Amino acid sequence: MTTRHAADGGAVALQPSTVARMSQQTAVAELGKAALGGLAVDDVFSLAIDLIRQVLDVEHVEILNESGPGESPLDSGAVGSMRATIPDGDHSFGVLGVRAGADRRFTTDDGDFLRSMAYVIGGTVQSDRARQQIELHSTAQEQRLRYQIALSTCAQALLSATGDTRLEHAV
Repeated sequence: MTTRHAADGGAVALQPSTVARMSQQTAVAELGKAALGGLAVDDVFSLAIDLIRQVLDVEHVEILNESGPGESPLDSGAVGSMRATIPDGDHSFGVLGVRAGADRRFTTDDGDFLRSMAYVIGGTVQSDRARQQIELHSTAQEQRLRYQIALSTCAQALLSATGDTRLEHAV
C-alpha cells in the first residue's frame, strides 16, 4: 500500500488499485496536454506508446492504422492482450493494442485507460487532418487571388493602352 498525507497531517493508506488508477489518469492528462500543446502527430503516438507501456507495465504497445499493414496485438504468442478502437469521426482510424508476454489479466480500469488514450490519439488525428485541410484551402484561396490579380492587371493594361501594341503592352 502507498500512503498519502491528508489535509490534517495524518497519513491515508491508498489501495494499489487507487494508485494505479491515479497513474492512468495522470498519463491521459499528460498525453492530452501534449496533444493540445501542438505536439506533432507522430510524437503524440510515440508519447502514448511510452506512457501506456510504462503505466500498464507491458512489453508491446502498438498503434495500427486500418489503412496500412500491421501485426495484430494477439500475435507473437502473447497471453494477455487488449485493444481499443481509435475513433476518427464517424469512422475508425485504427486500433491501439497492448500485449503482455506473461500470464496477465487486465482490469476494467486498464480497459478504460486504453480507451481514453485511444480517444486522445483519435482527437489528435482529427485535429491534424483539420489543420491540413485549412492549410490546403488557404493555399488554394491564395492561388485564386493571385490569378484574379493577374487577370485584373491584364484587363487594366488592355483598357489603358491604345493602338496596335495594346495586347503586347497588357501581356
